[in-house]
Amino acid sequence: MIEIEDIFFNKVTKRSDKWHPYFLAYDKHLSKFRNKECRILEIGVQKGGSLELWHHYLGDKCSIYGVDNDPSVLDLKYDFDVNITVGDQEDPKFWKDYTAKNGFFDIIIDDGGHTMAQQNVTILSLFGKLNYGGIYIVEDTHTSYWENWGGGFRSEESFIEKTKSLVDLLHIRHIKNEKPSLNIMNTFNGLSSMTFYDSMVVFEKEIPMEFKRIVNM
Repeated sequence: MIEIEDIFFNKVTKRSDKWHPYFLAYDKHLSKFRNKECRILEIGVQKGGSLELWHHYLGDKCSIYGVDNDPSVLDLKYDFDVNITVGDQEDPKFWKDYTAKNGFFDIIIDDGGHTMAQQNVTILSLFGKLNYGGIYIVEDTHTSYWENWGGGFRSEESFIEKTKSLVDLLHIRHIKNEKPSLNIMNTFNGLSSMTFYDSMVVFEKEIPMEFKRIVNM
């Protein structure tokens, strides 16, 4: 059992619902933030356990933010500082107002409603508010294959299918003719990698590097 899994079972006191393979992905991508100044936003607070998990795993230097559409989350009590806001993740105006007030984040985790509209609106609204060096995680992406969630196999509206098109963005300097839209290029400026897991996609953002050949003679 890795440490983050041990924390989940032995230190988290509030209810949390995670798929078991997620823990390895969390540890792989988020361990670099442990015990460092950072800011994490999780969409989908539910019963509050996952915010506890991030506090115990990332440490006291991490500022924790949560967003949920259920007003009952405002009644959650913690023995550490948490900033929880009630809002609709499918509403671009909500995100515009929210980020104007709360600024940029180092880690963003979308564990919200998991519909295609929610996931697509949220990443378009928030990826630009991810700091360089940051990680953006979208969970439960198996809903991309469920029609009653707005998805379907190879549906153009599914989050997975839209994400596939971002592979072109990683190779933008090599495309000589037609390119992705300027809006998409600006929105995902700094996208450096995408890692696909069963039911999870992890995006990494870095300061764009010059693509130059290095030859060791």
